[in-house]
Amino acid sequence: LKSAIEAAVRRMRQYRYLCAALVALAAEGTQSGDPLSDLLTQCTTEWASLLQETNNAEARGVPVYLERATLEITKYFIAVAASDNSSAAQRILRSHYEAYYTKAPVPFADSHAASLPLREANGTLETLQRARQFLAKSGATRAALPTRVPSTVCDGYYCNADGVPIFGVGFNVWADGQEPSFDPVASGITINTVGFSAAYLQENLTWPSQVLNKVSDTLRRAAAANQTCHILMGQAMPPWAEKRWPGLSTGNFTQHGVNYDIDHPGGVVVTGQAIKAFLDAHGCHPSIGGWILANEPDFTQSGTPHTMDKYRAWLEQEYGVIAALNTAWGSTYGSFDAVMWQPVEPKWNQYMLRGGAASEWWDWNTFNNLRVTGFFERMVGQIHSWSNGPSNPNCMGTTIKLQNGNEFLGHGGKGINRTALVALQSINGNDAGLAPVGTALGPNGKPFTRPSVTLDTYNRTNYFTDWLDFAAGYMLQKSIDPTKPIYNTEWHGAGTLSWRDEALSPQYIACAVWLGLYHGEAANVAWYFPRDGLWPQQPQKFPSSLTGSFGTEPAAVDTFLREFMTATAHGTVVAAVGRLPPRIWLLRSWSSFALNENATRVLLSSFEVASFAGVPAGFVVEGHFDGIGDSDVVIVPGTTHSRDSTVAWLGSRAASRPGTVVVATDATASTDAVLLYTPHGTERPSQGRAFVAGLPKLVLDTAQAAAARLFAMPAIAALIVDTPARCATSNGTVDAPPFGVLCRFARVAGRVQGLVINLNSESCSVSLVRQSIELGNRFVQRAVDLRSQVETSTPLILAAGAVQLLDLGPEESR
Repeated sequence: LKSAIEAAVRRMRQYRYLCAALVALAAEGTQSGDPLSDLLTQCTTEWASLLQETNNAEARGVPVYLERATLEITKYFIAVAASDNSSAAQRILRSHYEAYYTKAPVPFADSHAASLPLREANGTLETLQRARQFLAKSGATRAALPTRVPSTVCDGYYCNADGVPIFGVGFNVWADGQEPSFDPVASGITINTVGFSAAYLQENLTWPSQVLNKVSDTLRRAAAANQTCHILMGQAMPPWAEKRWPGLSTGNFTQHGVNYDIDHPGGVVVTGQAIKAFLDAHGCHPSIGGWILANEPDFTQSGTPHTMDKYRAWLEQEYGVIAALNTAWGSTYGSFDAVMWQPVEPKWNQYMLRGGAASEWWDWNTFNNLRVTGFFERMVGQIHSWSNGPSNPNCMGTTIKLQNGNEFLGHGGKGINRTALVALQSINGNDAGLAPVGTALGPNGKPFTRPSVTLDTYNRTNYFTDWLDFAAGYMLQKSIDPTKPIYNTEWHGAGTLSWRDEALSPQYIACAVWLGLYHGEAANVAWYFPRDGLWPQQPQKFPSSLTGSFGTEPAAVDTFLREFMTATAHGTVVAAVGRLPPRIWLLRSWSSFALNENATRVLLSSFEVASFAGVPAGFVVEGHFDGIGDSDVVIVPGTTHSRDSTVAWLGSRAASRPGTVVVATDATASTDAVLLYTPHGTERPSQGRAFVAGLPKLVLDTAQAAAARLFAMPAIAALIVDTPARCATSNGTVDAPPFGVLCRFARVAGRVQGLVINLNSESCSVSLVRQSIELGNRFVQRAVDLRSQVETSTPLILAAGAVQLLDLGPEESR
């Protein structure tokens, strides 16, 4: 069977481009005397044969994504050509076919990238790009022309010279050429990542010429293509640095994304000089849009001498005398110099910390956050100092590829204080993804869907996509500082791990793209792993060399790029929806996150339920209550540990604005521990939290039941009806938002426009209700879907994962 598949792959490499001739032939039909007419019959026969071989292999349990992808590519080519019968399409695509099909094939080897050369991957996408380019010229699509994403930020989005929001889109492209480089001119790609590693820095603290030349060439090509590049310098030390500063890379620390002791003086020297040497060479290049400070960083533990010296000094500053620390921790240290880093990260599902264990873990978390934030502050200062100059103070923004999982899963011990880092960055960096819901396994036995948090309420099989932590991470950043754009520098929404072999539907890709836009995304760089042969992770294992990637799925890539073009074409509407401020705020207590895993569960369950109210649901962190409106609702989601000032603020608001503070609990409905503990795990007096017993209670048993209870609360119901338009169940109950449907409407230039996404795994019917001064709330009869420019009647019949960008007409006078 292996031999048969190898033979099929060899033919695939030839017939992929032979089958591209079908596009040209389908455009005009087979004509007598056409030299390609014989190929039509040959390719059709081969296609049927390969289809049968693929089905046979899959029936025997062998993943053959490559064959399946080729068949899908061929079908897509035919569909594109069938949309236009002009001879121009034939000429464009035939010339491309001739350019690629006539090249000598590369010998197949199942353990090397030769099985899938870069030329082949590039050729596939270039064919698609030419088809798209032709369709755009013929008026078959309203897609916006590629527009460079500038450094100009307008209220949380990138804007063009006229102040109109535009959206960045692209693929990760590394300077060392590990991944295929795609022609951005025809594809609509506007933004990418240019990566290199500090490990290449030479001992004389300069960059090798080949590194600078590769980056320079990438920036030059980006400028010619009207692209913006974000610089990502890998945080690994060069081999000579460990010899000069022993322990720099081999010390007692556990980290990700930054592979050296950040408290070591040698790291300060190497990182600083690497940044300076790069900026001395490139400065504020017109194609550089920003600097990514780190990739998926976390700093789980560090017991190096340099870290411990800093930790002991910090503890002494906090406690003054060792007796005070021993009282808090329940320890018996004789001096601060004797303190050792002892806390062990609690096991998920098995903890709520109180007393000395909570105090010790909390102190380490607080210190760890401060030292990590200080590390990034130093880098930002270096970048700005060496890139700006007095005449160009804003030439390079900074961002960090922060993982959502570090914010909503785990126990706070990663050193990532997102509140502080959002304030430090000029761009809200993100590294997150979502996945279609499914149960199929890839070649190595891993499930297709990403691992997700297990909640009592969240049943991901009820949804079209596994969306919760993805959306929560976006809204946390947007809530902390809505003026900074969300830039997902590593979007995993295509399920892009190397073990994935299922094909992605255009419907899923469209839903995934608009889910990010709904939650305020301004730019998106899709990350994908090429087949294992191109990035040899397990080259010895067959059929790892056949594993697919997002870049080999033209229908998915086409949808991804087209949807972002559409978003830019309607940028004002999309940004207006994303700029709507939260009206439902979920308290995000860092100490509860670090010290009580159940509080994190209740927080995410509360966000799940509140997301479908039809008004934005966001997060408020302790000490940042100023932005909450008088009629907004604050949900206290099982928060056990919190600051005294937070408890006082909540008590005051509950007394002055009854009904606007809600306590959420798990299915036990117990509020006994809500706001009971300080961040150090000590109990506070009962009189300080007596108001909790009188708060409206949201019991999170099932998501649908909890949503019904939440929407019926008077303060929430008032927010729902106080919108220019909203979604409602289609049975006439206008004050009941449909569960599982994301729905937001805004007033845009005198019109009512908004975005509706059905996240349910099944189709549903949704009514639209307009706010009217004269008539009260009234049903909308007709609307226009701006994505398709098609008028639609209501109720809307939304398929699973369906997206509609709606215009409801002029806003009524008030």
